Amino acid sequence: MTRMEGVPDESSYFEKGDAIWDLSNAIQVEVEVPPDATDADFDPFAPVQTTTKKIEKILFEDGFVVWNARSQMIVARGNPMQLAYVEQAVDLAGLPKQVVTTFEIIQGEAWQRLDIPCRSGEKASASIRGATAHVAPNLSSCMEWIDLNLLVAFDTPQNRCTINTALTLKRGAPVRVASWTSEGVDFTLRATTDVMMAWGLPVDGVQTQEIKNKVEPRPRIDDRHLDGKKIDDHLSARVWDVPKDLLRRIGSPTIDHRPLVIPDELNNLVRPGYLDAGPALEMNGVKFDDPLAIAGLDPHGGRLLHINTPINHDLVEVICSGGCEPPRLVELSFESRKWLATIVGRSGEKSDIRFGAEGSNLPRVEVAPNVGAGGWLVDVNFVITSPDRGVEISSAITALDKVKIPVGGDAENEISLTAEVLDADASR
Repeated sequence: MTRMEGVPDESSYFEKGDAIWDLSNAIQVEVEVPPDATDADFDPFAPVQTTTKKIEKILFEDGFVVWNARSQMIVARGNPMQLAYVEQAVDLAGLPKQVVTTFEIIQGEAWQRLDIPCRSGEKASASIRGATAHVAPNLSSCMEWIDLNLLVAFDTPQNRCTINTALTLKRGAPVRVASWTSEGVDFTLRATTDVMMAWGLPVDGVQTQEIKNKVEPRPRIDDRHLDGKKIDDHLSARVWDVPKDLLRRIGSPTIDHRPLVIPDELNNLVRPGYLDAGPALEMNGVKFDDPLAIAGLDPHGGRLLHINTPINHDLVEVICSGGCEPPRLVELSFESRKWLATIVGRSGEKSDIRFGAEGSNLPRVEVAPNVGAGGWLVDVNFVITSPDRGVEISSAITALDKVKIPVGGDAENEISLTAEVLDADASR
């Protein structure tokens, strides 16, 4: 790394007198070199020659990649492929970061907020003015999803309420975790998660771009609108949320993860910035026989774009899911003429809302939902102690998605249940 004389170009990223250091020698890529072989020296009994690897430097003849000591920023200018190599070298997803969970407790006109920052995979807790929260977040490798186990307790006008559940949340999307309405009690609990870099910036503010002398956040590749789009009579596009290290997981460590070369016919449809996922998918049996068939991985947004035939889409579906369906959220609402309780949880895990100490005969709702294939059936094991006292129901039923069904009670307090399967990225 050498210090440059002056700044490499006029830009909003530079000021007069900045200390600029050239990073171009640090942007390199590892490529495979096939063994030399000719008909003259081919020996069928000789030991099999394997490929070797070498390091190639990325040239920035018409651009640059530098470190600005004043702003503590890496600044690069180049074509889309060069910028993709810079992003790959920086490895934003691999830098230290923390998950910030925000809880909002709303009781009528009263509003309380708790913010809990925590490293992914660790436990944290906070207690503010009588409200207590415990969290254990796990951040996905694409930085878009957070698995969150939570326990929140706070005082209501009648008794202390405790909510315990597990969720998969999309970063930045507020979710109504639970609510309760009965005589003397009315509350809503919301949760939102965000991801911050170790130096305090939100992950969306770390990458910026300059367009016409104006600096703005650099948008992630947004390819979700392409999912299901028909390309021609044989090809269509599919998009999956995947781990950012998908290529390493399904391919060989020796695969050269180069930027995707986009066919001219798709230039108006597919934006640059993907890594070529074709070689790793081919190792798993996917065929790319059509000239327009491609597969690209956005290593920062954690999405895989695949343009191919239906039979190859089916194979990629199996590869991306590992044979498993992603976690689903279920909102369960129990309702009578006098009260309404709602709680959101993950399919296959237990959730509960409880008043007072565990084991008391105060109101509570305990649920364990399981979503069936197709997402239109929900098996629900539940226990209810009604606020009307004297009514306790413990049962196991199967409900249709969004269909209200009776689950017990009497003429004065008949209780119904509505189960709704939620998209994990839907704000509520």
